[in-house]
Amino acid sequence: MAYNTFCKIKGFTLIELMVVLTIGIALTGIAVKSASDFAFVARYEQTSEMATRIKSAIIGSPGKYINGQPDISGYVADMGRTPEYLRGLLQAGYCRTAGNVYVAQPSSALCVGNVWDWAETPCVNKADTAVASGFNTEATCTPSTTYQWIGVSFDSAKKLKHGWNGPYLQTSKLAGNNAALGDGWGNSSSDNQYGWILGLASNVGDTLSIKSKGKDQLTSTDGCLVYEDDCAYEIPGNLYTKNVGTLPLALKINADETALPSYISPSLTGFCTDTDPTYTDLATCNLIANRNWDNSISKCLKTDDTITTEAACSTSIRRWDTDLSVCLQTLASSTQVDCVNTLLNKWEVKIVTPAPPVHPTQNICMRIHFRVDGAIQSITSTDQPSITRNGSEQDLSFDFSSTAVPSGINAMGIYVYGTCSVLTYKMQKECEDNSETWTSSACSNNEYPTGHAVQHVTFAPYKSIDNLIW
Repeated sequence: MAYNTFCKIKGFTLIELMVVLTIGIALTGIAVKSASDFAFVARYEQTSEMATRIKSAIIGSPGKYINGQPDISGYVADMGRTPEYLRGLLQAGYCRTAGNVYVAQPSSALCVGNVWDWAETPCVNKADTAVASGFNTEATCTPSTTYQWIGVSFDSAKKLKHGWNGPYLQTSKLAGNNAALGDGWGNSSSDNQYGWILGLASNVGDTLSIKSKGKDQLTSTDGCLVYEDDCAYEIPGNLYTKNVGTLPLALKINADETALPSYISPSLTGFCTDTDPTYTDLATCNLIANRNWDNSISKCLKTDDTITTEAACSTSIRRWDTDLSVCLQTLASSTQVDCVNTLLNKWEVKIVTPAPPVHPTQNICMRIHFRVDGAIQSITSTDQPSITRNGSEQDLSFDFSSTAVPSGINAMGIYVYGTCSVLTYKMQKECEDNSETWTSSACSNNEYPTGHAVQHVTFAPYKSIDNLIW
């Protein structure tokens, strides 16, 4: 008998297909969202990395030490201020007129009424700055009065480099490219900030902020928790300056030595006691200030009650009476005969011991030399401590008004306070010994001790300035 067998073929129901399709769409959405998030993360990290590079180009890495010294380098260490434009990290800027004539102004802030521009080389033609001179060293640029060097220079007196010494960043794009230092979102601009928003430090020590516009390329909320938002990075003043008004500038100074004054031997000097004939008895004499009765001559002595010790009393017109423990006024010009026979006063002989010879002193001052706007500037201590010129090592300290000194290798010098009418004499004693006039009114340029060069000191946020030996 034949049997017909029917095979029933099963498929997906419409509902099952819809479920599968829904799951697939959801997974695709998740994958796309994850890919988008990864892209946002990558752009944020690229932005953060560029901001870190820019920050290092400006102030170095002050928290990082190399051979025991903080890594102080970059724009601030050379220029003594933060940049006004990020392009300044790639090219030296200069001021010119609309007719391309060089103007000697060190910053854009001072280039008022003129144009701040960028040099192809640090040597510019004064009369036509649009023409690049092609001289890449100061030695080849400055012999001619036609050109102006705007790059790094060397101060031979302070032994400090100063001025623009970039580029401070390496980039694959030219400095004139609007996105040469762009963020991860591809922002760019024609304002020499490469798409970043720079919150300028108006004064040395103010905070400099660098902000990325983020994904929407608009200035909106600060913060980087949401990748679409702006990302702001700050360089506070305490990361690139040191306030000298709070520094304990204590030094051990090796003084120079001068010969002691000649020794003067003790001498015998006669004194005639001065008396007051107004008071003729003990009762009335002792009631009066600066008077004391002397029974040995029955007279009222003139005394100085404000002086209470023998050491303070020993002058040419006073002597100490040991019996009465008072400081007597004397008639130093009187002779012994006149004192005893005519005035009927006491004549006494006293050993006068001159003060022992001592080394002379000299008031000194300190200057700190540092960079501002690419040039060397100095501040002077507000006090002028005195040093004894006996050749010994002495501890002295110097006070300064509150001043934010930019980080870098700066110079400190100690100088003589005051000047002589004859400039040949550097110190007060030599000046006065030669009958010249010494004026103590200002910190001079004469090093102390004579010929002592300035000392280089690293100014860094995390480094103390102490234990200096001069």
